[in-house]
Amino acid sequence: MKLGLIQTKQNELYDFANPELGLTKTEVIKYRTEMQEQVIELIKKACFLDCDMIVTSEAVNFCGQQNNIYCDYSEVITETDEFFKTISGIAASFQKYIVLGAYNRRRENIYNSIFVYNRNGEQIYLYDKIHLAGSENDRLTPGEEYVVMDTEFGKIGLAICWDMQFPECCRELVLGGAELILCPTWGWEQIYGHSRAYENGVYVASAMSVPYDGEIAGMRNPSEVISPEGKVLAKGAVDKAEVITCELDITDCFGFREMRISNRHPKTYRKIASSVF
Repeated sequence: MKLGLIQTKQNELYDFANPELGLTKTEVIKYRTEMQEQVIELIKKACFLDCDMIVTSEAVNFCGQQNNIYCDYSEVITETDEFFKTISGIAASFQKYIVLGAYNRRRENIYNSIFVYNRNGEQIYLYDKIHLAGSENDRLTPGEEYVVMDTEFGKIGLAICWDMQFPECCRELVLGGAELILCPTWGWEQIYGHSRAYENGVYVASAMSVPYDGEIAGMRNPSEVISPEGKVLAKGAVDKAEVITCELDITDCFGFREMRISNRHPKTYRKIASSVF
């Protein structure tokens, strides 16, 4: 499988450092459209690079922070339907799998999700982010179920950004058979990203986004593909939008998974001595 990671460059809509941004509905739509057009262009580039599975960064149709825009949040969310049709059309035209990180509104709730389209452009999987971070809890509804996809390349688990902070999230995916975990994100951190791959004996791939206010810096890392041994197989730049590619055979991780997943699960624990020594 040739994996393609879409690393985007954020625009003014993602200016989280400015608490008084105050964008109008017209401005929100303008900046969101710019981001969506960037994503479409990069996905097409990945198609021409002959990637089999293309993964975007998180929430590529982001509508800004709810307390920082002068319009109804749910209203601008619903105006992205045409974007989903475009992504589906690209998947069908180029016969590629596309793993899209996007906000969406269903049953009056707003979710941060992953939409998976097959080579025919059909949506075959949907995952809603379970572990919401910070202000996401003010406007989004958390998911309730982990997703492991059956594909022609092997079993692939899905996670979004903050999900990866929790070891139990990836362990659930691996216990469900995952050989590769795909993670659309805005905050990829090597400190946990590499650990999730190593401690579970599986491949992990992140599609990161370059911050509006500069380069990817501090604890955060660019888009990466990590081996079951915790080694970096491919990595993006810190300062630009691009497509990162990597050839993988994810089924070869069996031995690593077997070594990392214990078959010993004690049902009782030794009592802790109450005496003070």
